Amino acid sequence: MAYKKTNEGSATVFTVEPEPVPSSTRTLLIVLFIAGVPFVLGVMLLNFIAGLVAIALIWGAAKVLGALMSAAPASTAYRTQSTFRVTPEAIVKDGLTISVKDIHRLILRNHISTAMAGMETVIVSNSTYGAANYNTGRSVGMARNRAMEQISNRVDVESGGRATTLAGGLTDAAAFGLAKDIQAITGVELYR
Repeated sequence: MAYKKTNEGSATVFTVEPEPVPSSTRTLLIVLFIAGVPFVLGVMLLNFIAGLVAIALIWGAAKVLGALMSAAPASTAYRTQSTFRVTPEAIVKDGLTISVKDIHRLILRNHISTAMAGMETVIVSNSTYGAANYNTGRSVGMARNRAMEQISNRVDVESGGRATTLAGGLTDAAAFGLAKDIQAITGVELYR
C-alpha cells in the first residue's frame, strides 16, 4: 500500500502502511528440492515411505527457513505503520516535533541497497556437488535481497545531526511521492 493523506486544518496527516515482506518459502522449496533430489531418489530406491518422509522434511525445512528469513532484521527494519503531521512550520511524529527551519534535508534512503553496495557476484566453476549447492544458495540470497530492495525505501528528515525516519518499507514510487508531498508543504530540499 502506498500512503494516505488527509487535511486537518492547516496540517496534512500522512498515514503510511509498509509493503508486505515477500515470502521466501517457494524459492527455498525449489532450492532445497533441487539440492535434495539425489538424496530423496536414493532414499526412495531403498524405501518408498522413507522417501516420502524425506520430501516432507524438505518441505518443512523450506517453511521454517522462509519464516526465519521473513523475520530477519533486514526484512523488518523500518517496516511499521507510520502516522505523522506536516505543516509549513513543523513535522510531528510520535510526539517529536521537528521545526521546518531546523531540518537540514529531506532524504530518500534504502537500507538494503546500502548494505549491498560493492557486492559482486563471483561464480566459481566446480564440478563438486557441494560447490553447486553453495552457489545456488548464494544466488537465492542475492535474489531475495533484490526483491527486498524494491520495497525497502524510506523517507527521513535530518535535523540537529540526527535522522528521523518518517516512513519505511515503501516502493521507490511511494517513497518519492511521499517525499515530494512533504517538500511541497514544507519547502525543504529533497535529496535522493
